[in-house]
Amino acid sequence: MVDGIKNFAGTSLHEVTHATSGEEDVSREFEGELTKFLRIISEKGVKNV
Repeated sequence: MVDGIKNFAGTSLHEVTHATSGEEDVSREFEGELTKFLRIISEKGVKNV
C-alpha cells in the first residue's frame, strides 16, 4: 500500500511538472520546474517537523 502511495505521489508530481512547464522529460526547463516543486514541498515538510 505504501509503495502505491509513493508511486502515485511521484508520478503525480512528475505529470504536474509537465503540465506547468509544457516541457518534455530531461529538458533544462522541466528540471528547473521540478526542482521548484521539490523546494516548495520540502519547505512545507520542514515547517511541519
